Amino acid sequence: MDSRVLATRNIAAALRDRNSRVKVLVSGSAVGYSGDKGDLAIHEGTPAGADFLARVAENWETEALVAGESVRVVRCRLGVVLGPNGGVLAKMAPPFKAGLGAVLGSEKQWFSWIHIDDLVEAFNFILENEDVAGPVNLTSPKPATNREFSRLLADSLGKPLFLPAVPGLLLKLIMGETANLVLDSARVSPAVLLGKQFVFRFSDLSTALHDLLS
Repeated sequence: MDSRVLATRNIAAALRDRNSRVKVLVSGSAVGYSGDKGDLAIHEGTPAGADFLARVAENWETEALVAGESVRVVRCRLGVVLGPNGGVLAKMAPPFKAGLGAVLGSEKQWFSWIHIDDLVEAFNFILENEDVAGPVNLTSPKPATNREFSRLLADSLGKPLFLPAVPGLLLKLIMGETANLVLDSARVSPAVLLGKQFVFRFSDLSTALHDLLS
């Protein structure tokens, strides 16, 4: 909590109190802002959730708003970033490469993701378009369930997906509260970006995985 909130508080205070040439503050938080919403479609206007990760994101964004008196503030809610070097794929791919991949929890929880190239282009788009402000979801317009993501990841690596699902309770025993990152459901829509005619290069998960893993 402190690493997000205090750092943003200091930046926002500096922008507010000094005669700065900075015109925009792009503050990053996460789609966890909305908490676990099951199958509900989440957009930028969806209220904040009540769990710890949601409260972190909400408090984080609140601090960024302090700078809004002097600069344009964009609060970016990132989905799971898929990239070729590190990140979630570096942790998830090895067991799948070994043919030991499995779906997690209920299999039906929604997984909102974004290809790293689209993330970079979205940041550029936000910086260049002065009419973009407030909360912005940075996710692909086509989220996938955990079952779909696991199947497509296995397919991209040329491996089978045959093991039974890992129970959510077991994940919580092993990972503690961190397990919520993979068990919570976030069916997120990048409604603001789509409304501004932003074009995603990788809106399809299969295409994105083949690009990153080929």
